[in-house]
Amino acid sequence: WYDVSLGAGVSWKRILHLRDQIREIKPDIVHYTGLQLSGFHMAVACRLAGVKRTVVSVRGFSGDALYFSKIKSFLLTYILEPFTLLSATRAVGVSKYVANRKALRILKSKTRSFIYNFPPPVSQSISRDDIRKELKIPADQVVAISVARITKDKGYHIFKDSIRSLSKQTNLTILIVGRGEYLDEMQEELSDQIAKGQVVFLGYKANVGDYLNASDIFVLPTLHETLSVAR
Repeated sequence: WYDVSLGAGVSWKRILHLRDQIREIKPDIVHYTGLQLSGFHMAVACRLAGVKRTVVSVRGFSGDALYFSKIKSFLLTYILEPFTLLSATRAVGVSKYVANRKALRILKSKTRSFIYNFPPPVSQSISRDDIRKELKIPADQVVAISVARITKDKGYHIFKDSIRSLSKQTNLTILIVGRGEYLDEMQEELSDQIAKGQVVFLGYKANVGDYLNASDIFVLPTLHETLSVAR
């Protein structure tokens, strides 16, 4: 259990909380996913718990992020993430592209593998018509949907401008599924479109497949990606 409430940034409380859980479970192998702060916390916790075999799945790198501060980007790229990778018994990329990135190639035999980051199957538990009725969208309306973390790195500030340029398209409804640090700002900047019902923010949805099946167009505005599972 990765408790995000236990301090911001590098959190010693969070590390010790993870260490105690690992000691209680006494695993032979620990697998954790992602770098950045969560990966660093897990790497340190595993060291403190005495775990000898760890596997880290690598989706991307902080150096790719466009909107981190220079200090945060430097600390993650050159100190915390290298420590995480060097601490792991093995690092596995989510695609061949990730496994061949320079940050992993320097680790040689640790990172000569990848497992494709396949998305979960999209199941349909509610019909297309029922979803549209739930959202009060006419059956003949064109529905576009975007699913991702609502951040600038995912391109949502650009998507916002595109939505504004389509404000006169009365036959178009745009669904946005997800949460993120840009969500509140984006909602404020699209308040007129929300009031008109042209844009609907749905937040997190476990049954995202139902909303995908109820839509006609999928939008992925991301500015950088390794292997997306949003679709």
